Amino acid sequence: MASSWATTVRNGIKAYRGLTVTNDRGRVRVQFRRPGLRAQSISLANFQWELTDPVDVILRVGVISKGIQAGSDLRTAALIACRAST
Repeated sequence: MASSWATTVRNGIKAYRGLTVTNDRGRVRVQFRRPGLRAQSISLANFQWELTDPVDVILRVGVISKGIQAGSDLRTAALIACRAST
């Protein structure tokens, strides 16, 4: 059963079609899937599962989603999102 933290994050990113989050050894892993394309995933090293504020994760996934919509792959969009936040 998913924790309330995970439920909050997953409900918060539902608008970003094709993107999901999972636990990757205590870190947040973002996965991107679209029909006809290979699945992509990347671990967000600075975001710990259940220890990071859910709003921070939702906002980061939103920035990643904008990068994907602009034509970047998941990895490039995540790197751009990381640079934009620092």
